Amino acid sequence: MDDLGIEFEPAALYAQEENGVVERSQRTSTEITRLMILAGNILDFLWPNVLLVAIYIKNRRPIRALLNGMSPYEKLKGKPPLVYYLRALGSTVYSLIAEEDRVKLARFAL
Repeated sequence: MDDLGIEFEPAALYAQEENGVVERSQRTSTEITRLMILAGNILDFLWPNVLLVAIYIKNRRPIRALLNGMSPYEKLKGKPPLVYYLRALGSTVYSLIAEEDRVKLARFAL
């Protein structure tokens, strides 16, 4: 792991105080997920997917800890993230029905 720049730092069991940065990051991710579920009227069983979306967005927003307010994505990849395709969670979406499955006067999407 050393050749990848990853440093292993062991911590005592059940001592969250030693893991302050990680604990805060996990708490922030959990709070964002909870707010997204409530604001978007998302069903509770979808929380793992919402958590992934929250972390995805979190990694693409600028943070003060990095130089010049860069995002973690930008720091890693060397280019700013593209976010034009992001939509509000809970938005109405339509699923296109394949042309071969359509009936003449039926809808094209559900």
